[in-house]
Amino acid sequence: MNRYDGKTVLVVNDDPTQLRLLAAILEKDGLRVLSCESAEAGLALMRAEGAPDALVTDLHMPGIDGWRFCRLLRSPEYAALNELPILVVSATFAGDHAREVTRDLGANAFLSLPCQASELRRCVQALLAGINPRVHPTVLIVEDSPTLALLLERTFREHGYLAASALNGYEGRRRFQELSPELVILDYHLPDISGDQLLCDFNQGAGRPAVIIITADANLTLANRFLTLGANAYLRKPFDPRYLVELGDKVRRERALLRVEDILETRTRELRESHAKLQESEAKLRESEENYRLLVANLPAVVFTGYADCSMDFYDDKIEALTAYTREEFSSRRLKWGEVILPEDRPGARQVLIQALKGDKHYVREYRIRTRSGNILWIQERSQIILRADGEIAFVRGLLFDVSERKRLEEERLKLDKLESLGVLAGGIAHDFNNLLTAMLGNVNLAKLAPGLPKSLKECLSGAEQACLRAQALSQQLLTFAQGGAPLKKIASLFPLIQEAVNLALAGSRCGAQLSLSEELWPVEVDSGQLSQALHNILINADQAMPNGGVIMVAAENVMLADQKELPLLPGPYVKIAISDQGTGIDSKYLGKIFDPYFTTKVKGSGLGLATAFSIVKKHGGHLTVESTPGEGATFTLYLPAAQKPPAPEPEPVAEPATGQGKILVMDDEPLVLEVAGRMLNHLGYEVEEAPDGAAALEKYRRAQTEGRPFDAVILDLTVPGGLGGQETLEKLRGLDPQIKALVSSGYADNLVMTRFADHGFQGVIKKPYRLTDFSQVLNRVLKSQPEAVSHEPGS
Repeated sequence: MNRYDGKTVLVVNDDPTQLRLLAAILEKDGLRVLSCESAEAGLALMRAEGAPDALVTDLHMPGIDGWRFCRLLRSPEYAALNELPILVVSATFAGDHAREVTRDLGANAFLSLPCQASELRRCVQALLAGINPRVHPTVLIVEDSPTLALLLERTFREHGYLAASALNGYEGRRRFQELSPELVILDYHLPDISGDQLLCDFNQGAGRPAVIIITADANLTLANRFLTLGANAYLRKPFDPRYLVELGDKVRRERALLRVEDILETRTRELRESHAKLQESEAKLRESEENYRLLVANLPAVVFTGYADCSMDFYDDKIEALTAYTREEFSSRRLKWGEVILPEDRPGARQVLIQALKGDKHYVREYRIRTRSGNILWIQERSQIILRADGEIAFVRGLLFDVSERKRLEEERLKLDKLESLGVLAGGIAHDFNNLLTAMLGNVNLAKLAPGLPKSLKECLSGAEQACLRAQALSQQLLTFAQGGAPLKKIASLFPLIQEAVNLALAGSRCGAQLSLSEELWPVEVDSGQLSQALHNILINADQAMPNGGVIMVAAENVMLADQKELPLLPGPYVKIAISDQGTGIDSKYLGKIFDPYFTTKVKGSGLGLATAFSIVKKHGGHLTVESTPGEGATFTLYLPAAQKPPAPEPEPVAEPATGQGKILVMDDEPLVLEVAGRMLNHLGYEVEEAPDGAAALEKYRRAQTEGRPFDAVILDLTVPGGLGGQETLEKLRGLDPQIKALVSSGYADNLVMTRFADHGFQGVIKKPYRLTDFSQVLNRVLKSQPEAVSHEPGS
């Protein structure tokens, strides 16, 4: 009679073929073999029939895998099974790696597959004979409280650990060298050695343990330092000792998984270096890769095997979550992966595969797919080509990542880069253009004031003035998405801004507007001119989308945005403005380009309108989106941050120029601007001197002081190429006269000086081009030394 007759062995393996083979081998020794295809079924069987004499389990299984199965059997919840002899079988590990895995699992033995039948029988016989005792994990507790140290030591022993303790740092260091524990519980505040020093000591060498710091200190900065120094976890006293054991199991499991990843990485590298040998053992490689994929099942990717006919097999249901197509549709070949790739992306994807065949057989390619619901997703495929012995493709193994969000952000970044590069050019053009407009508009204003002009000539001058103002608006559009288009923000109510923009944009149009504006719209901090321009551009676009007329819907409401990924905005209060038309809509292939500068599908379009609107909203801390279905119109939605206080009352408009007296110094590098500014100031009653740059302005100001006829105010151009600009000149002038009254002027506000002029020592700001009335009022207020700094926005 065989001495093993009557012994019961439970075999758990999710592969029916392997399960039958293992059972048949063991039954030859007269063993009673119970078979289960899952750990869940094995647990149920043991609850019903009691513990077997030994357990043989696979490592990689769906549901409860071999890792968790073994840990459950060693947990207090299954105390009756804690001493059950366990043999783990797997094709993933061998040698020293197998011993490490055995220890991590708490198993008694490990057998690498494939193996000879005799090896399996010998291992099981050793288990039944008690030759392979259970491997218990070791924990070292370094805690200066004897009571707590004893309690933790007892709790860990109850959960299957070999536990030892030390009451101070020096003893802890000695016990650590003796035991080489897998887990260390370290009190941070010890009487002799700091927790920092012991943590560094424990983390030296190859066999680093998992370390959990325990302390009564609630300092979060201290907790961050623990983790930075290499601790695996941090636990604040007091705590439930059972929770500490659970935490210890968790960090040991994490450390084991990291070790497994290192092992797998080493295996993969070795496999690549022995390529010729791998071709001779293709079946082993396939099994090893399959087990590897099960280990990384939690990756944010879809694992697949692909074939030369563009069909694919998938190993989990993440493919259905990604595409809405089931695994069965692909595995049955009713649907091939190549069919979901967009037709226009297939040639490029095929070319990447061809290049990989010529190289190291690894490739990364990106393409778009269409899901069952019609959505378009960007996919990144990372794969390796496996060849047959004859050089033909056997299959492709790899991962599919959904990179749609990354692509969206890249397109957004590209769009912003285009705006930025164009802005540099546009800003320079607008700056020079504004200098010319200043001269033109100033001379027209002066000419209109000449006495005795015929009515027809006055009408011509008024027309020229209107043309200058329209040119100013065009220049403002260029500045808006240039770096110099910084908004001059004030708190304002959106209600009148929206109404005025609608009335202006649709004047004389065949389209009407239907407004739905909340009566309690929050105020916003905006540049009213720029925001009006953005609304006007979007409304004009909507009007042009309906050449035969229609209704444009304009709605505005208050919204609170929470944490979300759809909009690149911070959480908080916003005002949402939606402008919808009933036009032909926007083709999906154009939606990603709709805000690009100079992109247009219209015969008479400049391509600046929507790009300008996008740039304006972005510079106000908001966001502009578009949604459209061809044939059903389009909706543009603006989100603007709400202000925290109500708008200030609007000042009364001034119709007439303000005359005055005094001596004014004007510094500007543009002769035309100097000439017209001088004429305007002379007309207003001032004495004027001109300087082409900062050095000349300093010399004239110094000479005027010496002669006893100082200047009452200076007007400084902000930017002087190759010379002292307005900011630098003012700093030097203030050394001559600390009470100097200075105004800054520029046609390109690429500097905070124009938006926050008072912070830089100026009493006022005049933005080019300017009209005589605006120019005179700002100068008059500065000369009267009003306590608040004053500014002029063109067209105000």
